[in-house]
Amino acid sequence: MSYVGTVRNGVIVPSPEVHLTEGVKVSFTPLTEAAPAGLTGVNPRVWDLLAEVEGSVAGPEDLARNHDRYANGAPNRTET
Repeated sequence: MSYVGTVRNGVIVPSPEVHLTEGVKVSFTPLTEAAPAGLTGVNPRVWDLLAEVEGSVAGPEDLARNHDRYANGAPNRTET
């Protein structure tokens, strides 16, 4: 099971609806605010690494639309 909490004064405070037994051991993964909604379980360092290379890859202007063509030789997609 996974829970979300917040660090306050150096202590991890779970959401109010979470009830854990006193003294139970837990593990945690810090989440960054840069992680898109729905992907908060992804290692935050991934977003840092992607930010470093953002905009640094050159390619054709239609790469997003026709990535399958460039990667696998699929037919070219036209704009709709």
